[in-house]
Amino acid sequence: MESKNNYSDLIRSLTRKSNDECNENNADNKYLEDDEYIRIFNLYKLDIKNYKYNHNLANYLFKLKKYSESIIYFKNTAKYVPSTLKFQSLTNLAKAYFKNNEVFESIKVFEEYTKKNSDDFRGYFYSAYYLAKAKKYRDAKKEIEKCIKLNEDYEEGYILRDEIEERILNK
Repeated sequence: MESKNNYSDLIRSLTRKSNDECNENNADNKYLEDDEYIRIFNLYKLDIKNYKYNHNLANYLFKLKKYSESIIYFKNTAKYVPSTLKFQSLTNLAKAYFKNNEVFESIKVFEEYTKKNSDDFRGYFYSAYYLAKAKKYRDAKKEIEKCIKLNEDYEEGYILRDEIEERILNK
């Protein structure tokens, strides 16, 4: 069995390889061979509470379009990640839910986040974004207004608000 140090190097090299192949726009959409994937999965069990391992494995699965599996590891990442990286791990989790056709789970991620972090405009932005994806435009408008109120300089908030208002008008 591989040691944890070798495992860390393996994750880094496979993630780099996966990124390189992704960047080359490989027409066959191939990333890594299945035996390498299985090796990662088995090695992952070495340190289940290490957020870096969870994060890298979740990203790898996401790139393979194995969204339901990536959700498991994005959840673990969010659970074990330091608070300074918490928001990014939640955006990854919400994105995986969305790609797995679970938009309402994406919405829940940011509903829970904004309950605990009512002063963070980013949570309201993503809440509005996923509500709009679910075609809940009026709810999305309320959330984006909270985002803009908290950060009047956040240009993306205004762009999303304009898109939401246009959808409301065209409904």
